[in-house]
Amino acid sequence: MGRKKSVILIGVGGVGKTTLVWRLIGLSLTPAATRRPGVYRIYYDGKLYELVDVPGQAAFEIAQAVASSPTFFFDRALLVYDLTREDTLHALYEIVDRLCLFKKCLSAAEVWVVGNKRDLAERYGVEYDADPASLGARRLEKISALYDPAYELARLLP
Repeated sequence: MGRKKSVILIGVGGVGKTTLVWRLIGLSLTPAATRRPGVYRIYYDGKLYELVDVPGQAAFEIAQAVASSPTFFFDRALLVYDLTREDTLHALYEIVDRLCLFKKCLSAAEVWVVGNKRDLAERYGVEYDADPASLGARRLEKISALYDPAYELARLLP
């Protein structure tokens, strides 16, 4: 089976991090707001994944939670924002900046930016695009954590 793959989800509250995790583990319920970090272990396509869901309050607290995470290196970091809310995109820049202030810049083999709520962006005709390189990320993926099939969401896993 090989070693487990670790993925951390980072972003402010309300962007859909926990919804994404729940969809990946097969739950169809809408989760309540995340109050403390959660670690979820799932098997997918013959591999074990550890998903770390960091609660999203203010950028300072998020950076502090990530810096104190028990996992020091992640196979992939997903920087999640709401495609319809520019403030959630700006928050990612602040979080990344603050992480480096804690002397622990994000330690991940790959960093991806994930624009969530594609369904709302299409419905309302409002979409804020991220520049992945400016966040130290390899790529930008746009999803709907609520409506995309789990097998499509699984492409976010390393």
